[in-house]
Amino acid sequence: EALHAIHAEARMVLRDERLSKDDVRTALACAEAAVRLQPGHVAAGLKRCELLFRLGRLTDLRAAAVALGKIAPVGTDAYDAAAFWTGADHAS
Repeated sequence: EALHAIHAEARMVLRDERLSKDDVRTALACAEAAVRLQPGHVAAGLKRCELLFRLGRLTDLRAAAVALGKIAPVGTDAYDAAAFWTGADHAS
């Protein structure tokens, strides 16, 4: 588990590097790898959603946002973003 966490963080660093070069597709692959390695990694889940949105992959975004909503603590930006992307924020 600790090794997965280290590898997930490495993928997030690589994601930042690829994003700095405007390589959004590779950045997304890095975020997705981080989520696979550590499914409870809220930051990776949020970044995955943001990148899916940037790429216009709305069906994938909705599924990723549902997954994010299950792990993000209530009241956090990640939780609110997941609610927005799934349409759950319209319930109030």
